[in-house]
Amino acid sequence: MIQSTSNRFVLIKEVLLFYLTIRFHFSLVLKVCYQVLIAQNGVEAIALMSQNQQRIRCVLMDLMMPTLDGLTTLPVLRRSNPNLCAIAMSGLTATESMTQVERLGFQGFLQKPFTRKDLLQMLGLHLHSTHSD
Repeated sequence: MIQSTSNRFVLIKEVLLFYLTIRFHFSLVLKVCYQVLIAQNGVEAIALMSQNQQRIRCVLMDLMMPTLDGLTTLPVLRRSNPNLCAIAMSGLTATESMTQVERLGFQGFLQKPFTRKDLLQMLGLHLHSTHSD
């Protein structure tokens, strides 16, 4: 999960290698005043959300994770925060993923692998739109 004075995200990742890639991507984001809170899977994300419910504004979540996948985790997170911004990421083809992503109400989708620019644009787009709501 990530935070600034007004912006906090949850990053839910699946494997160590991918975590290191995401951590590298977020090094730039962190310089823009965000704090990242990291969950290994959906179960940890739910626990982090319960502890930080008022401060988390956005979650970046892999659709396929061990223990509890992103598709199952998002509805549970939204029970705590109905206005939670959720951005899905997946290595599956966009066509396969988009149907599920749209059905569950994710605000955005990042196809893996994605660039820092892709990540920053997606976060900026959704944080500014949710901040002004």
